[in-house]
Amino acid sequence: NLASKIFSDAHLAILNTELQNKQLKVTLKDGTNYNFQAIPYIYDLKNYDAELLKKFTWQQISEEMSHEKIQPLLINFTTNHLLFYAGCNRMSMQYQIENHQIIPKADFRSQVKLCGNSHHERQIAQNMSKPMNIKFDYSTTFPTLILESKYQPQMIFQAIPRQENLKLP
Repeated sequence: NLASKIFSDAHLAILNTELQNKQLKVTLKDGTNYNFQAIPYIYDLKNYDAELLKKFTWQQISEEMSHEKIQPLLINFTTNHLLFYAGCNRMSMQYQIENHQIIPKADFRSQVKLCGNSHHERQIAQNMSKPMNIKFDYSTTFPTLILESKYQPQMIFQAIPRQENLKLP
């Protein structure tokens, strides 16, 4: 019903917010206003979560950096693999997405280098090996990924431009 009202007789205006995000403001004849926030373009809306995950590198922002950690956790998603890097060893795991949830499909694979932060990497592997609900926040220029699970604290990641080499400069 709302869609037919919007496309039949409504005033449309594109707004730029303070954060330079674009919004579509729709004003109906009766004065009712609706605001729609722009999100990154996705070719296949049926597979929206998977497509958006693959578009960026995700940098964890939900933990305080300690002296034990060399760099924040970085994740790249491919069609069926999660690729992780937390400062020493690269890790990967097969996954699939169902109903806005990441479901691990195999054990982690990892390089094995002895580093000062191996406890941190083991903790990451343990946290990421559980099913997690996916939520996105679009209030910033690049989206924020929120992973929620009943097994661990919520993990928050900021999208950054895609990097194939996960080591930060």
